[in-house]
Amino acid sequence: MCRPRSAREIFLVLGVNGLAELGLFVTTLLREMPEFWRNAGGYPVFLRELVYIVHYPLLVVVLGGLAAGSLLSLRCFATQRGLGAGLLMVAALQWLLFVLILVIMLWNNVDNVLHGRPPHYHAPLG
Repeated sequence: MCRPRSAREIFLVLGVNGLAELGLFVTTLLREMPEFWRNAGGYPVFLRELVYIVHYPLLVVVLGGLAAGSLLSLRCFATQRGLGAGLLMVAALQWLLFVLILVIMLWNNVDNVLHGRPPHYHAPLG
């Protein structure tokens, strides 16, 4: 049964996971910029280290949060259609953003392999 309190808890899980997913999106964008890893971009060294350390653990945490939030939303949908449908829509939007993040992560590697370059290759600047 999905009580109002449990619906708030599910929304809290999805909300915290959404914030973590936005952080993952930013780290993904930074990881795929060659200027970020070189001194040409003007990014501080601690930010490079933070992205290097946090990216993959954050990916696992977001995936777990998405799975948990989706299952909890489905359970709520089974008992309360209106409230559960809203929670499922939030979860679906988060899944779409997660797929976009995965596409961004894989795009450069697939392009490099198709053009005969090694994975993770970035063209030199200049």
